Amino acid sequence: AAEHIENEETIIARYLAHPVDSRFFREHQQAHAAVIGELRLLMEQSISLSRQGETAAAIRRLHQQISVMFGEHAIQFDRDYHKHA
Repeated sequence: AAEHIENEETIIARYLAHPVDSRFFREHQQAHAAVIGELRLLMEQSISLSRQGETAAAIRRLHQQISVMFGEHAIQFDRDYHKHA
């Protein structure tokens, strides 16, 4: 995930004249930091659930939550990126 985020930020920065001064870019970077934090928490929760013998449930829950999280991120930022590009 971190590599994907780094690549995405590099691509966005190439298309914005002054990415560091762009509110959109800063907000997008902050959202990426939040995503990484949420991913870490989800992984910890999944490991805990799996250790309780609920591996299949842990995987389903992780998949569902990651799908929602990235879907919300795409709606909030990636559609807007195309307006800025």
